[in-house]
Amino acid sequence: MNFKRYHVSKNLFDESTIIYGKWTSSAGVVDDYVSGARTVDISASVITIKIYGVLPFSFSVCWLDINKEFIERWHQANPSSNPYTLNPPQNAEYFYFQVANGNTLNPITAEQIASYQIMLNTGSIPQPYEPYSSEVWHDIPIYKRSVLVWNTDTTYERSDGSWT
Repeated sequence: MNFKRYHVSKNLFDESTIIYGKWTSSAGVVDDYVSGARTVDISASVITIKIYGVLPFSFSVCWLDINKEFIERWHQANPSSNPYTLNPPQNAEYFYFQVANGNTLNPITAEQIASYQIMLNTGSIPQPYEPYSSEVWHDIPIYKRSVLVWNTDTTYERSDGSWT
């Protein structure tokens, strides 16, 4: 039997899907903001945020309803303590995480975001930091199907083991 390795990460903060240059205000207005960046929408649940690296200038979680309409924003400016555990408000189906470097003259960069070492996981217990692209591997079996060709006739193996 062959095995295939696949990737699993507990970190919901996927740096490869970051949307740069946007920031959502406390009123739910999305503006162009050079020092801000946000994740794509993620299914809502109890989440824990832990910053393992350099603390960013500020970060927020914006909660959305089933139609992806803004409900509310939780914001932390000049963070100093860790971790933060958040329960979704009633009717929240999605959220996104946003972060800012606080410098309106210089855009936030992928290197800055990587330096924050943000661990965003479901549940109320902070998990050890692992980048979203970390290599956590598990083995799963691969099942092969056989196809035999004899002369010009094609023979196929059926799932019940018989031949047609």
